[in-house]
Amino acid sequence: MESYITNLVLAPDTAVDLHLHTTFSDGDWTPGQLMDYLVREQFGLVAITDHDRVDTAAELQQLALDKHLPVLVGVEMTTLWNDEMSGKDELSGQDNMTDLLCFGVDPPPNALNNIAQDLVRRQCDNTREVFKNLRRKGYAFSQDPDELATILEEPSPQQPFALVDLIKRHGYGNGQPSAGRILLEAG
Repeated sequence: MESYITNLVLAPDTAVDLHLHTTFSDGDWTPGQLMDYLVREQFGLVAITDHDRVDTAAELQQLALDKHLPVLVGVEMTTLWNDEMSGKDELSGQDNMTDLLCFGVDPPPNALNNIAQDLVRRQCDNTREVFKNLRRKGYAFSQDPDELATILEEPSPQQPFALVDLIKRHGYGNGQPSAGRILLEAG
């Protein structure tokens, strides 16, 4: 696919941002809204790096072409650092979660898309497990069967935040332990 970044030369004072998100991930703007803003503000080069979303590369590339905006399509992959069986930091006992920025992503099919799809699937599985663990620990939520389904409709990076909101909405986690701590202890 053609791109506006081929042979791109930038002035030293050109506005550049290489870590942007859209509503495909945990951003506030749709891709179109974000690109309209970037064109209006005269950015010379940007990278859209939605979390674990390689599948949107072609759509973002086409939108960038339509708007005459140099966009380097990327992805922010969720990963563990120094994962040795447990994936836990020896001092804190917490997962060594980190993100890896990958730039110049081609539209699927590609190996990175397969990895990203697996990450999204595992995040949804984890969300289901945490929800069950919260109930098992005695946290009572509404009996609405769509409550979990609504959370699972969120982009995968938003699901932990949606679970924290659920905990708070039902009156838990406003003191100690915090809603975030409750969520971590549930998995």
